[in-house]
Amino acid sequence: MKSIITKYFTFSPRIWLILFAVSILSVIDILGYYIEHDYDLPVMAGLICFASLKSTLFCMMLTVTRHRRAIRLTARIIIGLFILLSVINAVTYSLYGFGISRKLILILFESDSREMMEFIPGLITAITDHMFNTAGILTITLLTGTVLLIRRIPPTVFTATVITAGICGTAYIVWYAATVGWGKTNHMITVRTASYSVSVYKSLSRMRQDLERQRPLLYPGTARSDHRAGKLILIIGESASRGHHATYGYPLATTPFISEMSRDSMFVFTDAIASAATTCDNIPRILSFMSDEPGQREWYEYPTLLSLFRELGYRTTWISNQERTGLWSNLSGIYSAEADIVKYPGSEHSEDHLTDKYDGILLPELYDRLASPRDSLQLICMHLMGSHVQYHRRFPPAHAGITAEDILKITPRRPWLNQKKAGTIADYDNSIAYTDSIINEVIGMIAGDPAPAVMIYLSDHGEHVYDTHDFAGREPDCVEVPLYIYANKAYRNNNTDIIRQIAEAVNRPFSTADIIHTMISISGSTYELYDSARDLISPHFKPRIRYINDLEYTPAGQTIAHTE
Repeated sequence: MKSIITKYFTFSPRIWLILFAVSILSVIDILGYYIEHDYDLPVMAGLICFASLKSTLFCMMLTVTRHRRAIRLTARIIIGLFILLSVINAVTYSLYGFGISRKLILILFESDSREMMEFIPGLITAITDHMFNTAGILTITLLTGTVLLIRRIPPTVFTATVITAGICGTAYIVWYAATVGWGKTNHMITVRTASYSVSVYKSLSRMRQDLERQRPLLYPGTARSDHRAGKLILIIGESASRGHHATYGYPLATTPFISEMSRDSMFVFTDAIASAATTCDNIPRILSFMSDEPGQREWYEYPTLLSLFRELGYRTTWISNQERTGLWSNLSGIYSAEADIVKYPGSEHSEDHLTDKYDGILLPELYDRLASPRDSLQLICMHLMGSHVQYHRRFPPAHAGITAEDILKITPRRPWLNQKKAGTIADYDNSIAYTDSIINEVIGMIAGDPAPAVMIYLSDHGEHVYDTHDFAGREPDCVEVPLYIYANKAYRNNNTDIIRQIAEAVNRPFSTADIIHTMISISGSTYELYDSARDLISPHFKPRIRYINDLEYTPAGQTIAHTE
């Protein structure tokens, strides 16, 4: 044992410390994520130990290859590449809030040489500013002092510390690889960069193929509008069940803002359902003329919401906190490409959980669009992460107002519930409450606008969270969703006839697959494919059989097979 230590642990403590600092930079975005979201101290300690392990292995690599000229250069190239990527990871995380990720690589893929050359001077300035601010100076001073003092540590103490940290780092990475569902390469910056580059290239290729299948708007000459709504905002929520909204009778205060506004200016629709229990099946229906009925054609054969409203004279914007591609990918990334302005301030890919952002990140983008003096007519679509699985990651800690104890107090008759499962329900409810606060912020932006403005909120589908049995997730009957319509004072004053129609429609049975017809009506528009019988607020609305993945829906939440 002593001979092994003598042979492989004779490297310079200063070199080890420098490589350790670089190894920290390679996972700085992961550390930042846990500080922002979970503050998981064991995981953060494991990350530091793993960084220590990497620096030790690199030092051993330098030691072993010191007298082997044939492989010495290869070892130095590998270490040099690691240092370069680690510095890039730290710089981009410090400046832009995300390190080496699919988001960063996608930006690079979509930038040409001219854009890159224009970007570099600003990047250099930003780096300089960060280096010489208070935090940067303290960091440089600390590292310099540590490098100077580390030689004073006795060799035996240094070696024992390095070996102990290496063992802990090995145990941590084995545990991590065995327990995480995705993102296994996040800790290895070189592997991460390579795999993400391949993933982005494949995703862009698939997206280009899908975009080529889309067809131009049918019957463009029939699209006309009186522009009764100057600004129209469609908010698409995620996995939010109607049954967990206080506005629909849930006993906890999950929707305090909407509940308050529902007394006068918010219309709450009591019988809206999604056409499926998955986002990928609902999005094409919400964003196009594709209906929920059996026997529909391919998604790309239907005119879309964005292309129609652009033809009607609206400036169209898509702002999303969901992925453009990835594990949970849906066609929203394809539909969004039709918008005049497209913003994805959060993750570009479902596996980029390190770039997860709360839905509040969409609000500055929305504010900028609404404040645009050039665009008096706007359709803005906001796609939230809402209450997507891993509910605890969908709201900031400051919004964790509902606890497991609150859940246990209101659900004494659920024998399958324990503290942990009640905590999951509490996280889900907090995510809905956070969405409520987002909606409140949106309404605050348009309430006093002199232009007539309307906001529509609906969820793509619902979620079962230990409600009636011991299960959390999506089931075929998780389709009862919230639907809210808010009209600002300018709209209400100018369109009393439509407001009356909205008020009369709140209890009608409705499928969100028909929301495009209602948006046409609210905006004072007409179009060849508009169907007043499917328009929720039309006097000519006709209740009809609603379908969930080609199965007939009944109010009891049961489905029966469709027969021709």
